[in-house]
Amino acid sequence: MVARLVIMLAVCLFVLCTNACTGDNVVIGPHNPGPLPTAPSTMSELIASLSDPDYRVRLASIYALRDMGPAAEPAVSALIIVLSDDVSDVRTAAAYALGGIGPAGASAVPALVQVLRSDEYGHARVAAAESLGRIGDTSAVPILAEVLWDQEADMSLHIKVSQAIAWLTGAEFPDCEPGPHGYKLNDEGEPLIVIAAREWWMSEGQYQEWPAIGTDE
Repeated sequence: MVARLVIMLAVCLFVLCTNACTGDNVVIGPHNPGPLPTAPSTMSELIASLSDPDYRVRLASIYALRDMGPAAEPAVSALIIVLSDDVSDVRTAAAYALGGIGPAGASAVPALVQVLRSDEYGHARVAAAESLGRIGDTSAVPILAEVLWDQEADMSLHIKVSQAIAWLTGAEFPDCEPGPHGYKLNDEGEPLIVIAAREWWMSEGQYQEWPAIGTDE
């Protein structure tokens, strides 16, 4: 029982920290830029600053775009490029910003899938999973399901992938609602949401026809 409580606390803390980068300008990862510069005020300037040599400038502009939500649609192409940035925090922030744009960010799905599959930074993979769920393109479902059995993925990524699958399919998994909260575990310390997502894929999801990546047709 004590071990389960410790695991639940650790998961909650990780998810709270991960969700922090969708709130105030909290920078996660190995970089600590201190106070960020003021972001430009126009869309054209924001887009141009995404290629600024100072990663702090890039971060400030990405946060500004993130806060705009769907209104940041004109920046989708530029944010896709930033998903390949050398700075892990920048890649992570860009992934979250694309998710905030919603369905209008569908052209980013192939790039987000690449981040989910192969980014070396765990927070970036979590951000990509969440954003794939928020964009709403069901072509991402089989790729998200692959990650459920990824031996290199940690619990937080398995949870986020499970949530994204629930959002995209309407499947009712435990603890699949958005936002930071705790996650129920079984006696072996496995999140019930992940167990449910795996069972759903094996019994139902894998037999469905899914659109090609980025098409959702």
